Formats: sequence, C-alpha cells, structure tokens
Amino acid sequence: MSAESMDVADSLPIFLQAQENATAKITERYPPLTRDGASLVITAGIMMVLTTLWTIMRLVSRRMTGVPFHLEDYFYFVGQFASFSASVVIGGAGHDIGVLDPEVHVSHFVKVFLVAQVMYASELLAIKLSIIVLMQRIFSRSSPWFRTTSWLAVGLSCAWALYTGLLGFVICRPVRSAWDISVAKTGCGDYTVAFSAVAVFDIVTDVVIVVLPIRVVSGLQMARAHKLALYVVFGAGFV
Repeated sequence: MSAESMDVADSLPIFLQAQENATAKITERYPPLTRDGASLVITAGIMMVLTTLWTIMRLVSRRMTGVPFHLEDYFYFVGQFASFSASVVIGGAGHDIGVLDPEVHVSHFVKVFLVAQVMYASELLAIKLSIIVLMQRIFSRSSPWFRTTSWLAVGLSCAWALYTGLLGFVICRPVRSAWDISVAKTGCGDYTVAFSAVAVFDIVTDVVIVVLPIRVVSGLQMARAHKLALYVVFGAGFV
C-alpha cells in the first residue's frame, strides 16, 4: 500500500499539469479499468489478503497462548485499519489524461490523493510505533542509550507522518486549491524535492528503528550463531 500511495504522489504534478489540455471523452463517474488500472487493484488486493492472514494468525496465536494484548498490538491494528482505508480504487487510473473529464475525474483524483496521503502516513506511523513500543518492552532494562534513541525514533516517526500527511495540503497556495481545482494556484513548492523528501525521511526513520535492537544484541553474551539469528530477525524489518 505504501508503494501504491507513493506512486500516486509522484504522478500528481504531471497529472495536474496536464489537466488543462484534457479533452473529456469518458463520461462515467468511475471509468472502466484499463490493464494498468487492473494491476493497481490486483496488487492492492494481494497485499490486503496477506496482511489480513497475518492479522488472523496474530489473533489466533494470542488466543492459543493466552498472552494479553499489549500497546504494540493496538498500534498494529490501527495500522491495519488505515491500510484497508488506503486501498482504494482511483477512478481513471491507467487512462490517458486526454480522455478524462477535469470536472469529474481530475477533481475526484485530487481529493482521493489527499485522503490516501493522510492514510498512508497514519498507516506507517502506527506500524513504526508498534515496532518501537515492542522493542521498548523487550529491552526495557537496556542502557540509557537505547531508551533515549528509542524515543528519538518515536519523535522522528511522528515528524515524518506529520510532514507526509500535510504535504499535499500545503505545497501550493492557497490551501483550498489542494482539493478544489476551480481555485487558481498562486504559487507551489518543488513537487520533486518535496515528495522525494518523504521517501528519504522514511528511510532515515527506518534505519534508526533497525539500529536500536542491533546495538543491544551486539552486547549480549551468547553464542555467535544465536546472535547472528537475532541479527537476521531484527534486520528483516528493514527489508
């Protein structure tokens, strides 16, 4: 879902620039799916199925073991709900801009884009917080370095989510032009730089989160094979 949301973000500038030259030929509110549009739906559907199965296994395992839910579980459930909310079909995806109606399809697109960007930020923030809270509980007696860095990771994750969620609203002036195509834009920031910063900032927060357990594991007194296994388990989160 996140890749899908970022694809939408990257294509938005081109989409908006081309709307002035669009010649409407499709009158349906939701145009029929093209091959490219179907690929988006299939990809989102597969991810929804996989995350749903993972969630079911999580619930079953907790029921079988009798382990109560912790704070990280609730963050995970919030992220799952946001993920479902972000898995939407954008009418017109895959069609040439020239056959879409600016007043119907483009107007719909910019509104959906704003919602999708907010849900994307909320989804990843909830998952990041779930991972951080889990590690704080596991390594609660760790060094002051870990406790300080884990809270730094929380702050970075929240800042990233705030930036990502608000970017679509504030990148152009006036703010109303973000969702109302009838409002003329008086000025815009650099779309390429702004949305590239979303990806870069996201990677930085992920690196900080991955480093947290790696640093702690490196100081554990255990067999090298066991330590390597822990590196793989915690490092898999970065992938």
